[in-house]
Amino acid sequence: MSEEEIKSQINQKQNEIAKVEESVAKKEQYITDRTNEEFDSHLNEIDGELKLEQGKLEEVNKKLGQWTAIKKELITIIKDIKKKYSSYEKEKHNYLISQIKAIAKEKNNKIKELKAEIKSLERELKTVIAAIINE
Repeated sequence: MSEEEIKSQINQKQNEIAKVEESVAKKEQYITDRTNEEFDSHLNEIDGELKLEQGKLEEVNKKLGQWTAIKKELITIIKDIKKKYSSYEKEKHNYLISQIKAIAKEKNNKIKELKAEIKSLERELKTVIAAIINE
């Protein structure tokens, strides 16, 4: 083969390479366009859903923070109220015990007083009976 023929074949092969590269570039562009058409609308839809749900999650986290603060506050309030309740309940119990003891003491004093009166009346009765017997 002559030098001219070899150079011609090299040019021909370089032209074929250029055509292959051009063909591949067109195919890549076609596939890219087709893929974008097929997937982009669905991806946009999913992205919209994702942003919506992320917004909801942020709102929930914000409210959760608020509710957590309220919960802590209520726990403190409830703890204080339970202390007051327990204290008042203890006070009620002690008051009731003291009142019952006072009533029992009053009862015992009255009974003691009445028994003393009964003894006095019994002595008086003995004196009266003795006076009747001695008559």
